Amino acid sequence: MKQVIIKKGAAVVEDVPMPTVTQGLVLVKNMYSTISVGTEMSSIVNTAKPLWKRALENPAEAKKAMKILTDQGYMKTSQLIKGRIDAGNAVGYSSAGMVLEVGSGVTGFEAGDLVACAG
Repeated sequence: MKQVIIKKGAAVVEDVPMPTVTQGLVLVKNMYSTISVGTEMSSIVNTAKPLWKRALENPAEAKKAMKILTDQGYMKTSQLIKGRIDAGNAVGYSSAGMVLEVGSGVTGFEAGDLVACAG
């Protein structure tokens, strides 16, 4: 499956694994998706910045990183940050499609339903 991901100041298309359905979730085959130019351009600009500058601009995230550093040490913190940067950010948050599968505990949806998704 292909997905647009923002990383290191660019939008890239990557192969990602097909999602699995778990309790409380619905798997939807997207037919249409919207990407907000403003939001996604902001992500591109942000991911191009050096890490120290991002930390200065987002003190709440820097504080979380410092807590992890204190609790789990340098190596674990470094691995977590590197992993998050390497993974990038998936884009798009609004789509329409067809329900393929419904997880246990979900009511009101069944395979074949046409749905709109947000969030």
